Amino acid sequence: MTIKYLVTGREGMSNWEYTASSAITKTYGIKEMEDICKESSGDDDVTEEELEENILDKFNNDCIRDAIDGEEDWSICDYQDAYREDDANLWNCVDLILKIDFKSETITTIYEGAWDND
Repeated sequence: MTIKYLVTGREGMSNWEYTASSAITKTYGIKEMEDICKESSGDDDVTEEELEENILDKFNNDCIRDAIDGEEDWSICDYQDAYREDDANLWNCVDLILKIDFKSETITTIYEGAWDND
């Protein structure tokens, strides 16, 4: 079964002089995400809720790693600390997660971000 998760979102920065944002997409495979879920929960059964939560976390962490030039031995906590402390006031958010099943040729929305605060 070939399933991928397409994640679309935004990332940007804002400080007292300049504000910018851009669209971003990332794709994650089902095996990769199931392994992350199993590792974080310690359980072999993966729920849709756990999957959604871990995809949101992975997107956030990937954006942070892309934005911060860290050291080789840094943990994700080190990256998150540097991200929060950056003077540019960096941010990112997920707008949509689509589950794409290539075998059955179906696309399912599993997450839609709220735009209420935009």
